Amino acid sequence: MSEAPLTVFADSNFEHIHIGAGSFGLGMVVDICHGDAGLRTAVVARESSRDYHRILQTKGAFSVLFDSNQDRRRTLKPSFHYYNPDNSQSVIQLLIGAKVSLITTAVRRERLDDVGRVLATALQEREMRGHHEPLCIIACENLPDNSAQLRRQVELHLPQEKAQHLLQEVFFCNTLVDRICAEISHATGSVEIPVESYHSWIVRSPAKEIPILELLAAKQFITLARTDAEFSLFETQKYWCMNGVHLATAAYAYNNFKQLRYVSQALANPDIASKVRALQLELLAAFLKRVSDLGMQEKFSAEMARRYNERVFQRLAQSRKDTIDRILKLEENTSDAVLEILRRIERLVEPQCAIMAHRKGLVNPRYETIALHQISFEANERLELDDALQQVILALRTFATLPLRTSS
Repeated sequence: MSEAPLTVFADSNFEHIHIGAGSFGLGMVVDICHGDAGLRTAVVARESSRDYHRILQTKGAFSVLFDSNQDRRRTLKPSFHYYNPDNSQSVIQLLIGAKVSLITTAVRRERLDDVGRVLATALQEREMRGHHEPLCIIACENLPDNSAQLRRQVELHLPQEKAQHLLQEVFFCNTLVDRICAEISHATGSVEIPVESYHSWIVRSPAKEIPILELLAAKQFITLARTDAEFSLFETQKYWCMNGVHLATAAYAYNNFKQLRYVSQALANPDIASKVRALQLELLAAFLKRVSDLGMQEKFSAEMARRYNERVFQRLAQSRKDTIDRILKLEENTSDAVLEILRRIERLVEPQCAIMAHRKGLVNPRYETIALHQISFEANERLELDDALQQVILALRTFATLPLRTSS
């Protein structure tokens, strides 16, 4: 694919640049920033041979379908720009636009280095042009310390003696993003992304007030976490009580009811629903213990946590386009997909260890993992978390029977 012609450069009026053109980036980040908040948004992505990228480049538009309701559809027309990694100057010119105050990313973990290289070059050119306004960069990848990891990648590509100065007014804000976005569809010749209407976007507030973030917060499109403890609990709740349940539900279904394709079908099955409910009770107990340890009961009450869990169950039960294979990465069938699932297992291991540690009276979180090796798993001590972990590991064995594709 040849690079799309670019007609707007550093003097553009873009306020927001989003890097990545996948289902989640478009279906949540661009939908919220451009569709809901009305920000002037440009989307940049690496050249790709996939058909939907060609359509995006040609038509410059995509649709978001909410809650599988054909009457709830929104068409978005941000400015799309594709680039070759060996020639990213057009993207650099967009990133250094004088009015750009927010940059978001939603790419594969292994692409963060490439993004870091592009951002490092842009920050140096930004300095040369005398642009010193505060800039917020938010990495929306589903991994811990996402924006901090991106900052480290940027620093690797900056001259060591200039890094501190160049990053003085650049704020990398860790974030938690939550919306179920199904696979991109282009069967009709147009790009469509089925999503749920619900979204949650938590951003760790930067050291300096940034107007564009305050605007998004004032309109309740994002929630600013003002302390590390607050952000940590939002993170724990999302990783354990949403991502952990999501992964376990898919594994239960895949291993025991292979005819089921969607998560909604899985939770319509009484056996799976019962196990998921039991799992949620254990995750609730582990989360509330963490809340108590941090003295944050006023901010995260037990009733609020119960409502969160119930909302998770209902969201998954109504997710008619979210496939079990997508959650378990079976559709990708790559070594990177295997590694990603192995990383996500932590979201079940951590609460399991927390409960075991509590049983043994280990109160220092640093020693929680020791408890896993000190407990003998007798019948009356077995947790639903134990079975959930086994189910995920069993599902992973599928990869051993398939020829893995090379990640692209």
